[in-house]
Amino acid sequence: WHLRVQELSLSAPLTVLPTVTCEHTIDILREKGFDQAPVVDESGVILGMVTLGNMLSSLLAGKVQPSDQVRKVIYKQFK
Repeated sequence: WHLRVQELSLSAPLTVLPTVTCEHTIDILREKGFDQAPVVDESGVILGMVTLGNMLSSLLAGKVQPSDQVRKVIYKQFK
């Protein structure tokens, strides 16, 4: 409890850009063992969240294509 935050060896959180495809985002999440990730712009501002479940159900329902940008399936209430 006596360490400062700067002294902790914390890794950067997993984030994705809104321009990344749904297919690539699914691959990243599965590879890293996550089921969700924040979507951030180039300056690091949080645009929302994306979840593996929402992307997969949107793909199965035909609402998005694997090549569509992840911005189409963002939950914006986390903004």
